[in-house]
Amino acid sequence: MAAATAAAAENAIAGGGHSAEETVDPLTAAAIGRIYDSPEGAETVEQEATKLASIIRLANDELLRRAQAVLSPEMEDATQEYITKLQTLNETLAKVDEQSARLTRDSQEMENLNRTLVGINKVYDLHFASISRQVTTIEDINEQTRQLASKIEEVNQIYTRMMQQLTIMTNPMGVVSAPAPAPAPAPAPTEE
Repeated sequence: MAAATAAAAENAIAGGGHSAEETVDPLTAAAIGRIYDSPEGAETVEQEATKLASIIRLANDELLRRAQAVLSPEMEDATQEYITKLQTLNETLAKVDEQSARLTRDSQEMENLNRTLVGINKVYDLHFASISRQVTTIEDINEQTRQLASKIEEVNQIYTRMMQQLTIMTNPMGVVSAPAPAPAPAPAPTEE
């Protein structure tokens, strides 16, 4: 039976198989079913499937051998040129992968630099705000200093008048003989 199955498989490969319209006799189908249902039948089917796979492999190898024998020198040259171009393309893709890796690394470094610059900018903003507050404080101090200088000048004028009055009261005759001293000029306010 194995030889018959192998012959049938070779016949099917060669194109001599049964057509789809042909039907199997019901008695033959029942007999085949009993064979497949038995343990020996299953083992036989497995052996026949292995033989069929072997025959198909041999047929594929033969087809490949014949196809290679048919290749013309032009086809061989075209195949070699195609292989060379594929290798070039593969090398180009490898370079693109390397460039992509470099760009990814550079992108990460740019993100790190950006975070650093954001941090520096925040510190600069804090310093700028602090300096602005200090300038405002200095301007307030300068204004208070001008006001204090003005008040000191007023006090000096009052003190000078008081001293003149004391001098007149203690020496009434001295007023007539000596001119009254001029008041001391108040210090000019300084701009800082």
